[in-house]
Amino acid sequence: MHSNGNLQTVHDSKDRPNDSDIDDWISITLRHVQRDSAEVSVQIVDSTTITNLNDRFRSKNEPTDVLAFPVKLPDHIDFDILGEIVVCAESVNQMAAEIGAEPKAHWARIIIHGVLHLCGFDHEEPAEAEQMELLEHQVLKKLNLVHPELNANFSKWKSLAGATSPSSTAFGAISVRQFGHGLLREKN
Repeated sequence: MHSNGNLQTVHDSKDRPNDSDIDDWISITLRHVQRDSAEVSVQIVDSTTITNLNDRFRSKNEPTDVLAFPVKLPDHIDFDILGEIVVCAESVNQMAAEIGAEPKAHWARIIIHGVLHLCGFDHEEPAEAEQMELLEHQVLKKLNLVHPELNANFSKWKSLAGATSPSSTAFGAISVRQFGHGLLREKN
């Protein structure tokens, strides 16, 4: 499975995972939600860049940890690209410290979260949020990583344990998804 053909570091943070880990997290997440293969681009950026993107696409002039930009190619183009994940190294590292998460586990969660958005998962409604958190927890468990926020929520997910795709729920797949915490539509 080829899952990550492009990793760009616009902001070179010493406190970021290596490229191999990021590629593994993407591949395992895609397999977990039963995607055979897909291309995902990842950019690691600084807080100024993520703030500009967050303002442009979500009308929120503030930094965020991750934005995901899905790609919808015309049907006649035979290339399985999901889209691009943009991650702010400063925000991820700051949040990991604030919640007491091991940095590697929090980075993995953020990459997994972005990939799930590219696969059509969302967290606008409480049931959707629980489903995404459950999937994040399951993938982290496969990676032998523990995340304190997800472990605290584990008991409420038992009813969602079989959901591995947006089509297996009442939510359905939607081509324009949310990154971080808002829909990615360029503001007018």
